[in-house]
Amino acid sequence: TNLVVSFSILTNGTLLTEEITERLSKYKKLSFVQISLDGTKEVHDKIRGEGTFDRAVNGLKLLNKLNIKSMVAFTFHHDNYKEIKPIIKFCEKLPVDRFWADRYIPEGDDNLKIVDNTEFDYIRKVLVNESNKAFLNPFCKTKIHANRAMQGIYSHSQCGYKCNAGLSLLV
Repeated sequence: TNLVVSFSILTNGTLLTEEITERLSKYKKLSFVQISLDGTKEVHDKIRGEGTFDRAVNGLKLLNKLNIKSMVAFTFHHDNYKEIKPIIKFCEKLPVDRFWADRYIPEGDDNLKIVDNTEFDYIRKVLVNESNKAFLNPFCKTKIHANRAMQGIYSHSQCGYKCNAGLSLLV
């Protein structure tokens, strides 16, 4: 409709098929499709389930094939934060259009732990360094966004930052 300026889709990418991406390519107001990758294959599959990494990557390749803008979201926590640099390099090689990282926000009873200050500092340094390198490389298609992760400087109880999926975002 004319009321929609643009929209994006956030997904784990595991259900994207040629048929679905073909249909998505017809939506002129689709800004991008974001796919979650929480590390390299072994780590991502440990977090999200066996085989999910390959299916998500297949989704990214299908988006590329039809020139649909893609973005990878990396949710960092204590168990995967060191995966950020390898996953950025993977995204640049694939390539994806944009990469961003966001901190894990506990929303229930699970075993994942948020990063401590030292781990967050590692994330910050990698993001700033890789963002600068990508910006200065005229052949790099992937834009590395560091700003989203910087919200992790404060705990969610201090700044009120929380996951808005299902609240102010359609899921």
